[in-house]
Amino acid sequence: MGPWALCEKASGHFIGFCGVGPELVGDVEEINLGYRLARRFWHQGYATEAVNGVLQYAFDQKHCESVIVIIESEHTASVRVTEKVGFGDYTLRAFHARPVRVYRMTFDDWALHYKLL
Repeated sequence: MGPWALCEKASGHFIGFCGVGPELVGDVEEINLGYRLARRFWHQGYATEAVNGVLQYAFDQKHCESVIVIIESEHTASVRVTEKVGFGDYTLRAFHARPVRVYRMTFDDWALHYKLL
């Protein structure tokens, strides 16, 4: 659990991170997925590839019951990646005094989406 370094295969350069880890949301500890890429690597499929790999690890290896993603609505690229990999519905919440979307994927949601790929 925790962030994994993402490196571009062709160059070996560090391009960002992706991973899951515990996050206190309200008074409940959740498993939160986080990712960030250097801007020059946006819109190339790296985030989607990394998120799919991390979800597979979280559900297959760590046996997580569910994974959440916390995103500020204006981060449209992150919203697209999140929804592309199978996160659907979200709730609106305040997180660190900021309005965010909190998406949740259960193991069953993931297994269904993974089989459709």
